[in-house]
Amino acid sequence: MAQEINIALARPNPVKLSIWRKIRNNIIFLLVSPYEMVSSLIDAWDTNDCHIPESDLSDTVLLGFSERIPISLMKGIKNDHGVGFTSVLLAAFAGAVREFMVENGFSVPDHIHGVLPFPLPGHSEKLRNFM
Repeated sequence: MAQEINIALARPNPVKLSIWRKIRNNIIFLLVSPYEMVSSLIDAWDTNDCHIPESDLSDTVLLGFSERIPISLMKGIKNDHGVGFTSVLLAAFAGAVREFMVENGFSVPDHIHGVLPFPLPGHSEKLRNFM
């Protein structure tokens, strides 16, 4: 018989920042982000089972599809855990990549590098650049 386990979930606690701290954070972001980007590009030259030598590449494309996941389910997970919708999508994608690697006999590396754009906090709902 399965035993039910109750786990207390952490809730985000947004911090109100003064205008000076926001300005300072934006300046630090502008100074640090180029270094972080270059560092990420250099560190991304990792090796794992998913990297295919260039000589073995072909024009063959493999696609995978799953049943549609209702948006209401995704929003329910988002609301239950107090996280953003993008965080739920990222977690689902990371789980799918890991599952693919396990099912196809790849060893799952400790780290995989990738880039995924996230909107800044307070981003407008309109499709436009925002800073």
